[in-house]
Amino acid sequence: MSNIDMTKWYRLDNAAKIYPVLSTERYTHVFRVSITLKEKIIPSVLSKAIQDMRDRFPTFYVKLKHGLFWFYFEPNDKNPIVKEESSIICQKINIHRNNGFYFTFLYYENRISLEVFHALSDGAGAIIFLKSVVFQYLRLLDRPVESEGEIFTLGELPTYKEIEDSYEINCTKAKKIPNRIPDAYLVTGKRFEYVGCGVINSEIDTQKLLALSKEKNCSLTQYIVALLIHSLIVTGDSKKLRQKPINVCVPINLRPLYHSETLRNFSLYFHVSYYSKTDDPDIDDIITIVKKAFENEMTPEKIQSKLNSNVLISKKIYVRFLPLFIKKVLFKIAYTYYAKKPTTITIANFGNVSLPSSMVQYVDSFTFNLGSGSKPAVAMNSFNGKTKIIFSRALVSTEIEKAFFTYLTSNKLEVKIESNHFETNCKPEIK
Repeated sequence: MSNIDMTKWYRLDNAAKIYPVLSTERYTHVFRVSITLKEKIIPSVLSKAIQDMRDRFPTFYVKLKHGLFWFYFEPNDKNPIVKEESSIICQKINIHRNNGFYFTFLYYENRISLEVFHALSDGAGAIIFLKSVVFQYLRLLDRPVESEGEIFTLGELPTYKEIEDSYEINCTKAKKIPNRIPDAYLVTGKRFEYVGCGVINSEIDTQKLLALSKEKNCSLTQYIVALLIHSLIVTGDSKKLRQKPINVCVPINLRPLYHSETLRNFSLYFHVSYYSKTDDPDIDDIITIVKKAFENEMTPEKIQSKLNSNVLISKKIYVRFLPLFIKKVLFKIAYTYYAKKPTTITIANFGNVSLPSSMVQYVDSFTFNLGSGSKPAVAMNSFNGKTKIIFSRALVSTEIEKAFFTYLTSNKLEVKIESNHFETNCKPEIK
C-alpha cells in the first residue's frame, strides 16, 4: 500500500481529455452499471456507504476544473447525493445539482445504479467502485459478507497503480500501423421528442447462449456482433447498405493485456466492417467476416499502435500548448466531421461479473447501460448463469431489437424482455 497525497490536483487520463469538450444534453458520454439486490434499498444506509468509500476511491471523488491548456481534477470535499431513480437513464450529470461530482448513485426498489461520466473511468473501473460500495452497504446492514480478495474495502489505502494513467505508462515508440476506417452506414429514423434513450433489457440463460456460439465455432462476443449485423441488414435501407459498410464498434478492456490495475480509463476499441450484398444475409458468412476482423484487430501490434497514436497526438507541441478554449472548438469540429462517422452501432461486452461467495446470496443481477446520443448501443454482461443484453437507442423504432430477439427465439432460446417504454415520451426530469 502507498500513502498518496489526495489534496493535489491531477491530470485527466489520455482517453478522458476529450469527454468534457464533447459532452452535451444529447451526447452525454455517461454510462450506467446497476446491481439489483434481493431486498429493498435503504437510501440513508446507501448514502453512508458511499461516503465511507471516499478515501478508497480518490479518482471518483473529484471535481473538474479548467486549466489554461487542459481540464484537470481536484478533490471534491462535498458529500455525494443519493437520488431516487428517474425514468431517464444516462442523462447529462448536472454538477450544480450533484455537488460537483461526475458520478451519481440512484436507487429504485431493490436496485442500486451508478452513472458515471466517462472522463472519470470506464466500465471496468466503475464496476469495481460499485461492488465496493454495495459490499460496504451490506456490511452496514450487518450482513456477514467477506471480501475474499475480490472487493476493495474500507481501510485499505489506494495504490499508485490504481490512479495511474495507464495509457501514458504503456506508450512506446513502436511503428504506427495504418488504421483507416470507412464511413459507416447510419441508422436513421424518427427521434424521440425529448432528449433521452429508449432501453430494451433482455435476460437469457448463459449456457444456452454460449451453446449457440459454440455451434458456430466463435466466441459469444463474435456471435452477438454477427447477429447485430444481421439484424441491421434485414431492417435497414437496402440502397444505403450497398453504399457504405456496417461498422460495429467493439471496446477492449486493456487491463488484462498490460497487467494494469488502474481505476481510471484504460480501454480502446476497434471496428468490424461488413459490406452488405443481399437483403437476406447468411449468418455463417457474417460470422466468418467477424472472426477475421477480430483476429486482425486484436493483435498486440495493432492494439499497441492504437494506444501509441492516441497518446502521441496529445503530446504534440501544437496540441499541448494550444489554449483550452481553442482546443474545445477544434475537438468539437474534429469529432463532428471525423470521429462520429465510422460507427454504425457499439457493442460492449463486460463479461462475467464475479463476487465473493458470501455476497452472491444477496444479489439478483447486474446490468450495464450505454447512453445513446444518436446511434444504437448495446451492453452485455453475465452473472450467476444469466446474460443481460441491453439495447439503448435515440430513435423511436425498435425494428433492430425485434429482429435480433426474433432470431434468438427462433433458435429455441427463452428471452425475458423489459423496456422503459420511452416511446411514451415523458419529459425527462433534471438530475
